[in-house]
Amino acid sequence: MPTILLAFWLTALSACALCAAEDAYPSRPIKLIVPQAAGSATDNVARVLALELTKELGQTVFVENRPGGAFVIGNDAVAKSAPDGYTLGIGNIGGMAIAPNMTPRLPYDILRDFQPICLGTVGHLMFVASPKLEVSSVADVIALAKANPGKLTNASSASGSPGHVGGELFKFMSG
Repeated sequence: MPTILLAFWLTALSACALCAAEDAYPSRPIKLIVPQAAGSATDNVARVLALELTKELGQTVFVENRPGGAFVIGNDAVAKSAPDGYTLGIGNIGGMAIAPNMTPRLPYDILRDFQPICLGTVGHLMFVASPKLEVSSVADVIALAKANPGKLTNASSASGSPGHVGGELFKFMSG
């Protein structure tokens, strides 16, 4: 019995020593991957978040932009990173909900390879036009587009982005 008790205490003390030897998180800089270009709305949110996390955690949180492939390049980097908390990602609606329905074979599984942490922002789309277009309502835009097929264009930040899908939905619904 004393041998078993001694073995138990030695094991317990060894475990405590290992725990004490571990660095407290975070012990090094944290990378925040944005699957869009610098200057995008998602990038702007990430930079504010990185600044606040740096203050809160006492460790540098830096933004790394990985645009391309309808968010796939950046999201793949997050999915394939070590699960140690030192690589985080901004999962926007385009990359997490729209792109998986547009891209036949993603190199990751949205449900298996990502863990949501928090809701950072809620965004809205605006429908705007140049004042030179001489329209003042959505009905005016629809009438102009129908009178001039193929002459109006729509801009969006990326394939599969809410602006892209919203533009396509507008074309579909307005004929």
